[in-house]
Amino acid sequence: MSEYRLSFYPWITQHVEPAKIKAAIEAFAQAVQAELQKATGSQDTIRVLAPLEVPQQVDAIATGDCEIALMNPLGLVFARRRVAAVNAVAVAQRYVDGKLGVSYFAQIYAAKRTALQKEPFDKLTAGTLAAKERAALVASLKPMSIAFGSPTSTSNFLIPAASLREYGLHPFTSFRDVQFAGGHDTAAIAVYEGRCDLGVGHDGAVIDLSHQYGYGDAAERLPMLWRSAPIPSDPIAVNISNIGTKQAIQSALIAAGQTSVGSAALSDFWGGVPSLAKTDSTPYAGLDQALQSLALRSEDILK
Repeated sequence: MSEYRLSFYPWITQHVEPAKIKAAIEAFAQAVQAELQKATGSQDTIRVLAPLEVPQQVDAIATGDCEIALMNPLGLVFARRRVAAVNAVAVAQRYVDGKLGVSYFAQIYAAKRTALQKEPFDKLTAGTLAAKERAALVASLKPMSIAFGSPTSTSNFLIPAASLREYGLHPFTSFRDVQFAGGHDTAAIAVYEGRCDLGVGHDGAVIDLSHQYGYGDAAERLPMLWRSAPIPSDPIAVNISNIGTKQAIQSALIAAGQTSVGSAALSDFWGGVPSLAKTDSTPYAGLDQALQSLALRSEDILK
């Protein structure tokens, strides 16, 4: 009989009580354990650890202090920089634009008072913005302030920052003021309350804020200006050397997500995720390239 330790990070979803998140992850782990035992005929168990901030979770999966980790995409990249044996085996499926898939996107939004328009950003992304128009857009953004969330977040920092750099705006030096507000919600609040002109976050960040008391008009006051190319969704990673065991756990994860208990638990702790799909680490390679484009080392972020 073997025990497999499962870790998660505390902001795996927002506006949900930590105790409820932990209870839902416990329920999901029990569903995975049941599927694993059924498939292998073993008495193997899965134990959920206390929540770990992303730097500590990266360290835990890299050093073998846990075998299974519910990770954010950037956390997986940092873990694989440490130990190549860490591999994604499952990915959270999400509804984006009404379709279920294994990706999501990042956005840049603005306080409506900035009077910035979405069209130039659409043309910028499409590569159809004339050089003179591009220079004018860049110049209009430089006097503004911008709020990122956490440096360890993919959509709340890395992808928007790397994209800005590609467009000719260094995310650390080109704006009047740059701040890390702490998370998707706190970045959106900073823009809503007028402390920043621009904010970044995942596709639902502003909608999530609009569901909070006192911010019901957030979607109207914080229009989206830009959206990224698809980003691979949150992975479940393992650090297990035995190929047969790794495959058995991967199958158990997918099967658990298809049960009523497992699917409900996923939705509760992972922001509406209804199920999982099989994956590997290949889709996340582009995130490492984004880090390199900003010359960011692991130690610059995992402090």
